[in-house]
Amino acid sequence: MIQLTVQLVFFLHIGREEKPRWNLQVLLFSILIVSILVIGSIWIMANLDYNMQLEKPADVNNAIIEDEGFQNKSHETKHLVKAYYRLTKPGIVYGNAIAAIAGFLLASINGFDVTLFAATIIGISLVIASSCVVNNYTDKSIDSKMGRTKKRALVTGYIPVRNALLFALVLGTLGFALLIGFTNWLTVAIGCIGVFSYLVLYAIAKRKSWHGT
Repeated sequence: MIQLTVQLVFFLHIGREEKPRWNLQVLLFSILIVSILVIGSIWIMANLDYNMQLEKPADVNNAIIEDEGFQNKSHETKHLVKAYYRLTKPGIVYGNAIAAIAGFLLASINGFDVTLFAATIIGISLVIASSCVVNNYTDKSIDSKMGRTKKRALVTGYIPVRNALLFALVLGTLGFALLIGFTNWLTVAIGCIGVFSYLVLYAIAKRKSWHGT
């Protein structure tokens, strides 16, 4: 999937007739973006508690809270947002985003298009996030049997299946809308191939052999 991502963004600028050129501004911006993504990914993976219990948080006892109902509601909302965030498998999204950024920068030898860059990276990330949410649904039955995944939100029922699929639909629609509106049909086609390979081929492979996991 990462290789497909790199390939699709590499082709975005192919065909231009201008003489290839790099400048210091593009180079520095490239280093900055990649550094932010790498550091951000490391920070998120280090601080996100994947083993956190997904049951509703208990009331805080023996604490002086001016508005206990508001505090509990605020904590529950934050907890729910985290659960939806984990459904997108951020590690996979950021890993592919880094590869996509690298491919885009390599293809931008004739100039850096900020709008195209933003639309491409955000679009790809949303499509991948959508696929990961759907994968949580399709793998719900086998996730319940593994210690690493048995506390995921769909397995425990913390997030209803209907809500998760609606969430995936919104992410996927926005992602493909960006790719269709700002990139080209090659990008969209390879994006579809990536989704198919993850949701179908990968799902079949991981059920046939542990080598597919």
